[in-house]
Amino acid sequence: MRSFINFIAVSSVIALASAQSWPSSAPAAGQSFRVFGGQAPATKSGNTWRSGNLATEAPLPDSGYVAPTPQDAIEIKTYGTYRRASFDSDSLFLKGFMGQSRAFWALFNHIKGRNIPMTAPVEMEYRNLDASRSFLGDLSVSWKMNFLYERPQQGATGNAGSNVFVSDTQTATYISIGVEGNMGYDLVNKGVDRLRQVLGSQNTWVAAGEPRALGYNSPYTWYKWVEVQIPVRLA
Repeated sequence: MRSFINFIAVSSVIALASAQSWPSSAPAAGQSFRVFGGQAPATKSGNTWRSGNLATEAPLPDSGYVAPTPQDAIEIKTYGTYRRASFDSDSLFLKGFMGQSRAFWALFNHIKGRNIPMTAPVEMEYRNLDASRSFLGDLSVSWKMNFLYERPQQGATGNAGSNVFVSDTQTATYISIGVEGNMGYDLVNKGVDRLRQVLGSQNTWVAAGEPRALGYNSPYTWYKWVEVQIPVRLA
């Protein structure tokens, strides 16, 4: 995959990351702190964020969300409260590609039924990802797919039927790397490995949960912008 062909060797990443400063406190909600990479920040034109060849295809939520991380950059980011509709793979017999397709259409029909515009990104939260290192159909990996509401005042929280549940998030901080490619387990696992290597190069921040990935584009986009993230806390 082209994104990882261009990646710097892990040993170089660790050396460079450890030479840069790390924040001694979490950024404010909606803000980020660059800990690795000299890439220019993503820029916004209308509802579209851009960075090099990468661009979002739908607006981000109005409140609580952070600008996407450029490719190969690593940032500490704090997300505020936002509303989202979720589909948990535990409700499925098959969790792989077919399960994710079913989740996508259940969530799409949900927002369509509530007249809620499509936003970016689609969030994928993973459980037991480390046990996989395998293909998309690996049933050892559980996940939750989330569609984000544009505004927290839209609709109502709670059980929305068709295995869709709507809730408001809590403020949370993540370490994030921007990558380009298809949001499969191989790409996500490589991103997680790199983030853990970089976290291991310092003693200010530690992992605080299981990873997630953010996909900003449809399957038909040539350059797909993805972020791989791990929740973190101060050590």
